[in-house]
Amino acid sequence: MVPAFFTGMTLLQEIDCGGFDVQYYAHPEISISELLSPLSAKGFGSVVVSKSGSQLSQVLTRLAEVPKLGQNYVISHQAPNDVVRDITGNGLDGHRAPDAAYLQDSPLFNDDGVFPVQARYITILNQNTNGLYGPGELTIDDRVSQVFTADDGSTCTLKPPKVVVRIKP
Repeated sequence: MVPAFFTGMTLLQEIDCGGFDVQYYAHPEISISELLSPLSAKGFGSVVVSKSGSQLSQVLTRLAEVPKLGQNYVISHQAPNDVVRDITGNGLDGHRAPDAAYLQDSPLFNDDGVFPVQARYITILNQNTNGLYGPGELTIDDRVSQVFTADDGSTCTLKPPKVVVRIKP
């Protein structure tokens, strides 16, 4: 069973990784009032679902280049009848992130047999953009790949799909 956070989301992609599947989900639309509410739970993420009783033994998260704090996402916005604009924040920290920030050893599946990775739209937009968005289409491109390794030897290196969400008035 998928955690409640994923209720109402659209399945974007599902990858078979041997002893487990990785499923990527996203809410397809959000209103401006939901984006402005700190309680909004709409967003995107993934779940790792065990197929053969295996457990994840390690999750390694890496950028293609040297990891830097605050540079995970490239975000663009297209207002109705306008051009696509890059709204990724420019004042990001350029210091190298510690390796420990990207490695999770022996994560356990929760009671429902899944390992969730969750991100709320409001958090991503507040931390990673210059704030220039409104009604229209928002694209969130997560540049970070993850390597999931299970105790049965199954492994997958995956880059999340782009999330495209419609912001309605």
